[in-house]
Amino acid sequence: MLKDFEFADFRDHPLVPRKTALIIQGCQNDILGEGAALTELGMHAHARKQNLKANLVQLAKVFRAIAAPVVHVWTVADTGSLPPTNSPGWDAVNQSAEAGLAAGARRAFMRGTWGAQPVASLEAMAGDFVIEKTRGSAFSSGLDSLLRSLGIENIVSTGTMTNYSVIMTCFEGHDLGYRCYTAADGACSRNDMWHEAAIRYEMPWLGWTFASCRDVEKALQMGACFQ
Repeated sequence: MLKDFEFADFRDHPLVPRKTALIIQGCQNDILGEGAALTELGMHAHARKQNLKANLVQLAKVFRAIAAPVVHVWTVADTGSLPPTNSPGWDAVNQSAEAGLAAGARRAFMRGTWGAQPVASLEAMAGDFVIEKTRGSAFSSGLDSLLRSLGIENIVSTGTMTNYSVIMTCFEGHDLGYRCYTAADGACSRNDMWHEAAIRYEMPWLGWTFASCRDVEKALQMGACFQ
């Protein structure tokens, strides 16, 4: 996986805990759960291959232990498969996905349903933040205002899916002036090809990729010296 790719060296990227936030996107049952409405996308299988849940559970514990914010970003729909927006492109994607559902298939992310809930072990804990979004990027919500109020300068973008929400959050975060990071084993996509393409060809323009969530932990440990 990602042979010859130059990962960020945690020794060159100390992350000051009070200035760094962990963003966990889309880790919901309708994407990662068994019997998910979006099973055909393949992300639940790729997440297992990546050991995604265990990696993010451990990383979130580290952030909480050092009082660095953990932000969960969820898609929640009140009608249809996803909420309508004023973005024709986003709506067209959702309408296309909806048209591809088999007759009688369950709609995804409906508020109050199992599918919209976070996958087991990645629920929001006391002190975490939860934001609902209606587009690909986490910044389509009130994330920017939240991060600025917390004094955040660095974001670690994780979750689903690497080549879409994870990378789009880094695109927008980069434009807003944040230093953007992800971890190779802290995100998943439809398969290795989509995942690796995003990290190899898109992320270098936007920020840095650590080889693992464990390297993010090491970068935080180094950054604690600059608190």
